[in-house]
Amino acid sequence: MTPNGPFASGGGAAALIRRGEAEAGAWRFRLEEEGWRDLVATLARDPLPFVGLWADGQNVHALFLEGGERVLVASVAPYGGRYLGLSGVRPAASLPERCVHDLWGFEAMEARDTRPWLDHGVWTATWPLGPRPGPVSWPPDPPEFRPQPGGGTILGIGPADGGHHTPGYLRLALGGRDTVGGAEWRLGYAHRGVMARLCGLDAPAAVRLAGRAAAGASVAHQSALCRAIEAASDSMVGTGTERCRVLLAEIERVATHLHDVARTARAAGATALAAECEYLRESVMDLCGRMFGHRLLMDLVRPEGPDGHAGTGDAEEGAAIAAVARQVADLVRGRMRAVGRCRDWPGLEARVAGRGVLGEHTARMLGVGGGGRPGLGRGRTICAGWCRAIAWAGWIPGCAAPATWRRGSTCAWPRSAAAPASWKPPARTVRSPEPGRRPAATARAWAVPKGRAARCGTG
Repeated sequence: MTPNGPFASGGGAAALIRRGEAEAGAWRFRLEEEGWRDLVATLARDPLPFVGLWADGQNVHALFLEGGERVLVASVAPYGGRYLGLSGVRPAASLPERCVHDLWGFEAMEARDTRPWLDHGVWTATWPLGPRPGPVSWPPDPPEFRPQPGGGTILGIGPADGGHHTPGYLRLALGGRDTVGGAEWRLGYAHRGVMARLCGLDAPAAVRLAGRAAAGASVAHQSALCRAIEAASDSMVGTGTERCRVLLAEIERVATHLHDVARTARAAGATALAAECEYLRESVMDLCGRMFGHRLLMDLVRPEGPDGHAGTGDAEEGAAIAAVARQVADLVRGRMRAVGRCRDWPGLEARVAGRGVLGEHTARMLGVGGGGRPGLGRGRTICAGWCRAIAWAGWIPGCAAPATWRRGSTCAWPRSAAAPASWKPPARTVRSPEPGRRPAATARAWAVPKGRAARCGTG
């Protein structure tokens, strides 16, 4: 995720973070209360990309990307259970701040939104993960929603809608001419206790559990936790392991983006395009099931041991993963003509043009990342489901990115033109770690005593 233009800066805030006490090599720093306040003030004029915010029961941590790619974490110990919130200068921090308060009881001062988000008043204790859980008040307070300007119709969806996704309540404020004036999520209707269950597990068991946090992102979650565990235990990651993880992650990304494009197409009334993408996704998942024993690629990513062994990426396994990656590339190539015909159906582009326009400033404030970010500097239209299904094909031996794909100018659909170099994976994605250097951890596992993960989580 490499930002363009103003996304790439962040020198002032990053330098301020680095003045703190280093606690995890060169990427995590502890700030005192005054230093944290200075950081918040600096972020008001510094576009350092914000990624996430969480707590561990003792500290609050904020994750940034320095230069768009270098992990940088600022940590602060809440004084009296309170800390200065980041949502005033980074609106994307609003939901994590509400989540931290519901689970740990740490209050974000000067926050944009202080309403409960996950706690509906029916838990056995308030602040269940905090150092001193509190009693439950009864009866529970009714849910609070933001007032919607201009009246209009309120449409509620969920939490029990028959789907297989996480139960949640989506509240839409509908305006005139089929427009959505406001949208708000309310979660907390189900809880699996993943973070609490991770603590005390040995590394393989923790990685196995992380792979079940989200069905469509098993490789992503397991890879993130593996990197964190390896960084915490000073384990070197072999070249084969790194490359195998990249290939597995990109195969997973293929299926995910095909699913997103299919849903976008179906919402736009392009049922033929949706059917083609769904068929292609099913073909990819069926291939993974036959070759790896699991359609969702679960439990293929394993942490490396301190000696550099026992991880994903031995020669035989690497060859098998590369072979499947080639077959996936062939599957995508073989269906491009059919997908192109459906995409070019008259009237389809007109129906999606102008939908979901997101300006540069709003995108920066909300922390929008992913495939849509490169177009933000030009204020172009963003549609859900940017398909990068074959972005990685040029890296696989014997494969090349098809010349029938390029970045869409106004919508999610790939366009029939020559593929630019930006479709190829950046060199840093597959570059092996330098000798004697281990990658920075981006998941949360900073202490692994005697091979067991402590204070770890994935999100």
